[in-house]
Amino acid sequence: MSTRRTAPRNLPRLFCVPSLFLAASAVRGAEQNLISQPSFEAPRALDAWTIQQSAGTSVRLDTTVGRSGKTSVVIETAAGQEKNSYPAVKFSVVPEPGECYRAEVWIKSECQNELGGFLVFETTKGGQRFELIDGDQPGPKTNGWVKATAATVVATGAEKLTVGLVAHGAGTGDLEFSIDGGEWQTCPRFDAGCLKGVRSRSRCLASGLAPDRGHEVQVRVAAKQPKGSQGRFVRIGSLLVDGDVADPFAGKTPLERLDGLYAAMDPLRYTPPAERWQRIPRTMQRLRQGGTLKIVLLGDSIMNQTCHSGFGLLLQRRYPKVKIESVASVRGSTGCWWYKEENRVQEYVLKHHPDLLMIGGISQRNDVDSIREVIHQVRAKDQPEILLMTPAFGFEGSDFIKEWTYEVKADGKDYRAQLLRLASEEGCEFLDMTGPWWQYVQDSGKTYGWFRGDAVHANERGTQILARILERYFTR
Repeated sequence: MSTRRTAPRNLPRLFCVPSLFLAASAVRGAEQNLISQPSFEAPRALDAWTIQQSAGTSVRLDTTVGRSGKTSVVIETAAGQEKNSYPAVKFSVVPEPGECYRAEVWIKSECQNELGGFLVFETTKGGQRFELIDGDQPGPKTNGWVKATAATVVATGAEKLTVGLVAHGAGTGDLEFSIDGGEWQTCPRFDAGCLKGVRSRSRCLASGLAPDRGHEVQVRVAAKQPKGSQGRFVRIGSLLVDGDVADPFAGKTPLERLDGLYAAMDPLRYTPPAERWQRIPRTMQRLRQGGTLKIVLLGDSIMNQTCHSGFGLLLQRRYPKVKIESVASVRGSTGCWWYKEENRVQEYVLKHHPDLLMIGGISQRNDVDSIREVIHQVRAKDQPEILLMTPAFGFEGSDFIKEWTYEVKADGKDYRAQLLRLASEEGCEFLDMTGPWWQYVQDSGKTYGWFRGDAVHANERGTQILARILERYFTR
């Protein structure tokens, strides 16, 4: 996609060059591009696509702008109307449940308005939306061509899979809402960290409503906006209507709750490497012989969820002599690139005096040099054993999901391979969470969303996967 302003017509324009892949498998071998004419070079290349446009917008082929070829799809909107419509091109296939599909589109945005683009997957069943999966959303004003991607594993029951290339305006601001004609109430939604794109955020608008009658919910852009907001645009992804459900594990112990949740899931099939534990001998000795084992988990919100997944309780059942103290030393969306600065290692690691330091999460930015620096800073003042962990959960378009293989390629250039080599070089233990975690999701027959509480984080089912991988890793 690309965006530019043309003087004669003064129209914001968005160009698209997409592909839709059915991921590689042992049966098919290489990936298959399901779009027969992804470069739009043929005159009727748009015939296979569904066009979504409203008054003041147009979608057509343009033979003057291309990336590798000469042609792309151009989406035009009237100047000033970028945030009032969602023109799009959509391509649909009959999916194979359980298979992974990946879409990519090249985007080029040059104009000074706020027109951008994003990728979205939609599955339908019986003509009704089954699942909606957002992909990358680069937003406007990119420097040259950039690639946006989306990926999804199709759930059982889905009858149609559609990939959409949607033009949108960027923006963030506060909302107001009214329930059943009542007073308008403020709903703070301004996201200072996302001024040029769109990302999911959830908010409970009301609870305790009478279940025996209908209710009207109205949502609008708030009249008063915080500094930095243009206050003109919001995209409502979904409104969830739900009721209170009796907790089936009420009165159970935390361990009984973990087991009850896991009993409703498929068992984890994961065999850890036989040679593990060579670099954490004191940790394994403490587990077997007893005493207190303090574990500090350093990273982001995913590491916070890992800490509170219940893995410590599972290990204490396996090793009844030990008492495990787990400390989530985390900061949202943060990795070692931040912890290495301004002596933050003292506050986030050293003051806790860990026996075992676990470093992981999805926010390391593939920056193994910063992880190495944190390791050196810790060891300059203390000698905990260290375990490096690869990512789990996060956005569906994350590189470690799009490029997933079960095994870590020792000579690879991806983050998992770099982390494996770093562990070897620095004498740290290594745990690949990515391989068994994503294998479980794919084998489950469920959508990725079944294991998530939002676009990034795990729900209770998802944290079960994390806890059971760690339990299996630390036991024979």
